[in-house]
Amino acid sequence: MADLELSPFGIELTPLMGDSLPVRFTARDYAMDLLSRSPLASDGVHAILAYCAAAPIAQEMAQLLVERGAGPVPLVLFDADPCEADALWQGYSACVTEADGQASTAPLSASVLSGLLRDPRALVCVLEKDLSDRVLKSLAADDLSEEELVFCHEQIMRSMLDYLIYLVSAHHSTRPAWGGSVLHIASKGHPYCGPWQGAARTQLIRVTCDKADLLRHPDTVEAVSAFVKSH
Repeated sequence: MADLELSPFGIELTPLMGDSLPVRFTARDYAMDLLSRSPLASDGVHAILAYCAAAPIAQEMAQLLVERGAGPVPLVLFDADPCEADALWQGYSACVTEADGQASTAPLSASVLSGLLRDPRALVCVLEKDLSDRVLKSLAADDLSEEELVFCHEQIMRSMLDYLIYLVSAHHSTRPAWGGSVLHIASKGHPYCGPWQGAARTQLIRVTCDKADLLRHPDTVEAVSAFVKSH
């Protein structure tokens, strides 16, 4: 969200996803953990903004605020992704490519991952074991000391696990009907543009730019400002 300059419009953003991310396996638990770190009171939240697969987590956060007595806050979603099973597979496959380097071997099959979807903790354990072995094999080809190997392995695995746990938790969302509306701002190539499940109303705005430029595009900033101020 760093590219989204809303301060000139009198809107201040409070980032919730920083360097230290939750180790939680459902969107509700992930959202609860993020909220516990926030300095904001429930009545100080005017909207929740989320990018890509963070959208289901933001929705659970909106539901938690309702349960704490706040009015139904709207969601502003950017290239929102409901994080279906295919998104998990693609995320894991990207990590395999990174872990293996040039000597990439076949990832775990999609059917193996699908069989574990009902148990997110077990799924993460299987992914962690697979990726850890790949990273160690790749690092072993480098001329590293034992201390350097352990450090590099920990750093690489932490980054990958943060990403995969985020995707797994987003996938395991109840998609609650919290009573609020959604503004979905999508780049020109974004495939998902249907009504957001659980929203009272979904407004879609398609911005004619690539995904990388979506948050900094003037049309995006103007649309977010108008939407937030109208609620």
